[in-house]
Amino acid sequence: MRNLAILLLGSILLPAYLGAGEEVDSYATEIATWRKERLTRLKAEDGFLTLAGLYWLEEGDNHLGSANDNDLIFPESTPAHIGTFTLKAGEVSLTVLPGIPVFRNHPETGQIPVRSLPFPDLSSADPEPLALGSFRFYPIERSGRFGVRLKDLDSEVLRNFRSIDHFPISEKWRIEGRFVPFTEPKTLQVPTIIGTPTEISWPGTMYFEIDGEEHDLVVFGEAGDSSWFTIFADRTRGVETYGGGRFLSIENAGEGRALIDFNKAYNPPCAFTPFATCPLPPPQNILSVHIEAGEKSYGHH
Repeated sequence: MRNLAILLLGSILLPAYLGAGEEVDSYATEIATWRKERLTRLKAEDGFLTLAGLYWLEEGDNHLGSANDNDLIFPESTPAHIGTFTLKAGEVSLTVLPGIPVFRNHPETGQIPVRSLPFPDLSSADPEPLALGSFRFYPIERSGRFGVRLKDLDSEVLRNFRSIDHFPISEKWRIEGRFVPFTEPKTLQVPTIIGTPTEISWPGTMYFEIDGEEHDLVVFGEAGDSSWFTIFADRTRGVETYGGGRFLSIENAGEGRALIDFNKAYNPPCAFTPFATCPLPPPQNILSVHIEAGEKSYGHH
């Protein structure tokens, strides 16, 4: 009878044990898939590993090319003189010299040569890149400053890219949070690595616990979004993780609940290249704990 009881108990516990194991395996697979997709995006043509230059425009004409007499000096493999970006009263235009093979995409005819091109509004979104051999370039606006971003599809950073190190996956860092929206959405001035703050929509505050201690994060977006974005730093910053903090997407689980998965914390573009313009963690998001989850600093071993 005793042996039968043991067998019956085993028959009850074994499926539960296997089910728990399957759940853990499923979560590890989820994180592995997320990491793979993250690397694919990072190494894509429009990813940040192709960044090769960042040039700030002055009011008036800004000549570009590889020769030293240009205002914007492009890499040696580009033509000596390419053309001119003109900044006038907050609007940017480009004039390309004759014979220089700069192209833009046309939805019907494919690539067409560029001789002159206005960029009337850069405040809402970056324009489509222009092509010059393996290079892609386009004007940008960041916190009232205008510049030119250069990408190289054969960049040294991309060619030399190694995998990103991570902390071990742990469900300890998959935390349920509580989102408390403001009565009226606010905006927050967030510092950036280029020294000029950027204004981001701030719908409310995220509360959560680690080892029984409550913490909170400023999150960005709209209250009803399916997920919110945040920038945070913790006590691993500058040692095991990137000194400029890490990014994280937080899932809106509805009814004021949220899923905070620090295993999906990732490095900002500035961890890989000096040519990005990253926001930094606001003071409210510098946590007093060690978040030993997610991506480590690039090149950290």
